[in-house]
Amino acid sequence: MNYYTPTTLEELHLSISDEDILYHYFGNYQLGHWYKSPLREEETDPSFTISYYNGIIRWRDFGRSPKPKNAIEFVKIKFNLELTPAIYKVYNELVTNKNNNKALKNNPLKNIDKDNLPQASSNEVGIKVWKPKFKSTFEYWGDKYDFSKKELLFYKVLEGEVWNNKRLVFRSSDYTAVFIYMFSLKNKIWKGYRPNAKANQLKFFSNNILNHTQNWKHLNYFPNKDILFITKSYKDCMILNKLGYNAIAPHGESSFLMPWEIDHVLNLFTHVIILYDNDSTGIKKSTEFAELYNLPYNMHIPLTISCKDSAEVVEYHSYKLLNDIIIDNLIKFNI
Repeated sequence: MNYYTPTTLEELHLSISDEDILYHYFGNYQLGHWYKSPLREEETDPSFTISYYNGIIRWRDFGRSPKPKNAIEFVKIKFNLELTPAIYKVYNELVTNKNNNKALKNNPLKNIDKDNLPQASSNEVGIKVWKPKFKSTFEYWGDKYDFSKKELLFYKVLEGEVWNNKRLVFRSSDYTAVFIYMFSLKNKIWKGYRPNAKANQLKFFSNNILNHTQNWKHLNYFPNKDILFITKSYKDCMILNKLGYNAIAPHGESSFLMPWEIDHVLNLFTHVIILYDNDSTGIKKSTEFAELYNLPYNMHIPLTISCKDSAEVVEYHSYKLLNDIIIDNLIKFNI
């Protein structure tokens, strides 16, 4: 059984190209041809076109904006979806659906500029894991965040290899920090993480994480039984745990918890505090999250220390400063 569902554009593009996404959701198109926009009310003069820009397929709708956009943006607008649901929709409808996958072979652009694009002939995803042993791991977790090997094993932070379509995605080594969060061996729930990936490189590669909540298995494990932080990463959970606070995280700031999970934690903890990144996305999504479930406490790291999240506070300052920031907010919240 294939459990894998991509969560980022980089992961999605390992299985399907923008050419095929546009071919399916727009229809058969000719490069440079002008079409009436399918994203707005019917217009008199066609203003929509698809072309290559610097070797990458892009569409433009001049009735909306002249800026070239990628295929997933087309899906988001057409179906009124956020990024993560749009990625799920494309993957489930075009990659796992064999009939649609087969139909995409008729795309006339199938062989244009494809030399450097990955081709997927199957959906095989796999990992090979081992206990931490490389200096890159201990330099990252030990030097930056003061985690020992014993603590990494407690959280099932392992080294290893990640494979997709019989090709190596990334691998731990002495010189490359790559970790695999093994959330459940039985259910094949894991996330590969390359923290030092450059902007154009794959940073995460996940398997079977849909509806999974990070650090849930350690819920109510830590000393402070009244407070739960809902944060945005497994690493932030680990760091908050180190200060004695309970913490969980969805897989990304756009993936809110399920209603029954919210009900459970509200019954379990007196105070549930959202702690997302102090950037535009983190503020927007944490506000949406708080309003959706009527959660009164929405906390952010202050901009004055030039850190966006808990991990950066510890990396560039200390655990003490992070705890001081938390305590200041608890006082402000009258907790």
